[in-house]
Amino acid sequence: MGRRDVTRLGLADSVRGLIQSVQSAYVDVVSAKDTLKLAQENLKTFDDITAINQVRFKDGDIAEVELMRS
Repeated sequence: MGRRDVTRLGLADSVRGLIQSVQSAYVDVVSAKDTLKLAQENLKTFDDITAINQVRFKDGDIAEVELMRS
C-alpha cells in the first residue's frame, strides 16, 4: 500500500468521523429543543395550577398550606 492509499484512507476515515460528529450534534440539538419545549409546557401547567389555587385560597376553598404546596 502506497503513501497515496494511506492518505486516502486517512481522509476517508476523517470524513466518516466528521459525518458522525455532525449527526450526533444534530440529534443532541433536536433532543435539547424537545426538552426545552417540555420544560416550557410544564412551567405553564405549574403556573396555571398556582393561579387556580390562589383563587381557591382567596375563596376559602383551600387552606394556605395547600396553596404553599402548589
